[in-house]
Amino acid sequence: MLADELFSPPRRSRTHTWPVLPLGSHLRDKSALVSELGSFLRSCPHCSYVTPSSGCMKRHLRTHSGERPFTCKVCFKSFTQKGNLRRHFLIHIKSTSQPTEEGEL
Repeated sequence: MLADELFSPPRRSRTHTWPVLPLGSHLRDKSALVSELGSFLRSCPHCSYVTPSSGCMKRHLRTHSGERPFTCKVCFKSFTQKGNLRRHFLIHIKSTSQPTEEGEL
Protein backbone atom coordinates (compact mmCIF):
# COMPACT_ATOMS: atom_id res chain seq x y z
CA MET A 1 0.00 0.00 0.00
CA LEU A 2 2.83 2.39 0.73
CA ALA A 3 4.06 2.12 -2.87
CA ASP A 4 0.56 2.95 -4.13
CA GLU A 5 0.49 6.06 -1.96
CA LEU A 6 3.94 7.16 -3.08
CA PHE A 7 3.34 6.76 -6.78
CA SER A 8 -0.30 7.70 -7.11
CA PRO A 9 -1.02 11.12 -8.58
CA PRO A 10 -1.69 13.81 -6.00
CA ARG A 11 -5.27 14.68 -5.24
CA ARG A 12 -6.41 17.84 -6.85
CA SER A 13 -7.43 20.52 -4.46
CA ARG A 14 -9.81 23.26 -5.37
CA THR A 15 -7.95 25.46 -7.80
CA HIS A 16 -8.46 29.02 -8.85
CA THR A 17 -7.80 30.09 -12.36
CA TRP A 18 -6.60 33.64 -12.72
CA PRO A 19 -6.72 35.28 -16.11
CA VAL A 20 -3.46 35.70 -17.96
CA LEU A 21 -2.67 39.37 -18.15
CA PRO A 22 -1.85 40.73 -21.59
CA LEU A 23 1.75 41.75 -22.17
CA GLY A 24 2.39 45.22 -20.84
CA SER A 25 -0.82 45.29 -18.77
CA HIS A 26 1.12 46.37 -15.69
CA LEU A 27 1.88 49.60 -17.52
CA ARG A 28 -1.78 50.47 -18.10
CA ASP A 29 -3.89 52.49 -15.75
CA LYS A 30 -6.03 50.90 -13.05
CA SER A 31 -9.40 51.56 -14.66
CA ALA A 32 -8.39 49.78 -17.89
CA LEU A 33 -7.27 46.70 -15.95
CA VAL A 34 -10.39 46.60 -13.79
CA SER A 35 -12.70 46.87 -16.78
CA GLU A 36 -10.71 44.24 -18.70
CA LEU A 37 -10.55 41.69 -15.87
CA GLY A 38 -13.85 42.53 -14.21
CA SER A 39 -14.58 40.70 -10.99
CA PHE A 40 -11.12 39.15 -10.71
CA LEU A 41 -9.56 42.35 -9.40
CA ARG A 42 -10.19 44.34 -6.28
CA SER A 43 -9.16 47.96 -6.31
CA CYS A 44 -8.34 50.21 -3.38
CA PRO A 45 -10.75 53.14 -2.95
CA HIS A 46 -7.91 55.32 -1.62
CA CYS A 47 -5.09 54.78 -4.14
CA SER A 48 -4.22 52.94 -7.35
CA TYR A 49 -3.47 49.55 -5.72
CA VAL A 50 -5.12 46.59 -7.52
CA THR A 51 -5.01 42.89 -6.59
CA PRO A 52 -6.90 39.68 -7.36
CA SER A 53 -6.66 38.60 -3.71
CA SER A 54 -9.16 39.75 -1.10
CA GLY A 55 -6.64 38.94 1.65
CA CYS A 56 -4.00 41.15 0.06
CA MET A 57 -6.55 43.94 -0.26
CA LYS A 58 -7.52 43.60 3.40
CA ARG A 59 -3.85 43.82 4.40
CA HIS A 60 -3.29 46.79 2.07
CA LEU A 61 -6.24 48.74 3.48
CA ARG A 62 -4.51 48.74 6.88
CA THR A 63 -1.90 51.10 5.39
CA HIS A 64 -4.65 53.71 4.99
CA SER A 65 -6.59 53.06 8.20
CA GLY A 66 -3.62 52.74 10.55
CA GLU A 67 -5.14 49.59 12.06
CA ARG A 68 -2.63 47.38 13.89
CA PRO A 69 -4.55 44.28 14.98
CA PHE A 70 -1.57 42.11 16.03
CA THR A 71 -0.26 43.06 19.48
CA CYS A 72 2.69 41.63 21.39
CA LYS A 73 1.53 40.24 24.74
CA VAL A 74 4.91 40.98 26.33
CA CYS A 75 5.54 44.64 25.44
CA PHE A 76 2.21 45.60 23.83
CA LYS A 77 3.77 46.83 20.58
CA SER A 78 1.32 46.49 17.68
CA PHE A 79 1.84 45.36 14.08
CA THR A 80 -0.12 45.39 10.83
CA GLN A 81 0.84 41.82 9.87
CA LYS A 82 1.04 38.61 11.84
CA GLY A 83 4.45 37.75 10.38
CA ASN A 84 5.91 41.01 11.69
CA LEU A 85 4.63 40.17 15.17
CA ARG A 86 6.22 36.71 14.98
CA ARG A 87 9.57 38.18 13.94
CA HIS A 88 9.35 40.77 16.74
CA PHE A 89 8.52 38.13 19.33
CA LEU A 90 11.91 36.50 18.68
CA ILE A 91 13.44 39.48 20.49
CA HIS A 92 11.72 38.41 23.69
CA ILE A 93 12.64 34.74 23.24
CA LYS A 94 16.32 35.54 22.60
CA SER A 95 16.54 37.97 25.52
CA THR A 96 15.24 35.37 27.99
CA SER A 97 17.37 32.50 26.68
CA GLN A 98 20.73 34.32 26.65
CA PRO A 99 22.84 33.70 29.73
CA THR A 100 23.67 36.82 31.73
CA GLU A 101 27.10 37.61 33.12
CA GLU A 102 27.62 37.57 36.85
CA GLY A 103 26.78 40.88 38.40
CA GLU A 104 24.21 41.81 35.77
CA LEU A 105 20.54 41.97 36.58
